[in-house]
Amino acid sequence: MAAVLERQESVSPIDVMMQLQRLTPKQIEDWRFGRITCLERVTVGGLGAVNRILRLMGFHAHDRNLIPSQIVYRKWGKGKKRITLRFPASGEPKLEAAWSRRYTCRKLHADAVTAKGMSKP
Repeated sequence: MAAVLERQESVSPIDVMMQLQRLTPKQIEDWRFGRITCLERVTVGGLGAVNRILRLMGFHAHDRNLIPSQIVYRKWGKGKKRITLRFPASGEPKLEAAWSRRYTCRKLHADAVTAKGMSKP
């Protein structure tokens, strides 16, 4: 997570899985265009390892005081755009939530809120 946060303002499980070389940009693109039904099926490693990474991300984000937010991933390309993409094959709500969570640094979040003319939390 730290390596990803050095390059960008926020981090998601997709970013971490790419950093760990458990997903390729091609696989993510195929998933975003709907050519892969669920991202979990093409992730390198067993489901236990993937779930452990997701759990460790939550612990690490808590320790670094990062702000979690849920992201809805929609299908890219032509056709129905309202199709929500799936992460786990099981459709388990807790796993879907873990995969679709993005973590942002508090300072960057506060700066963004201030830039929009809103008050700080």
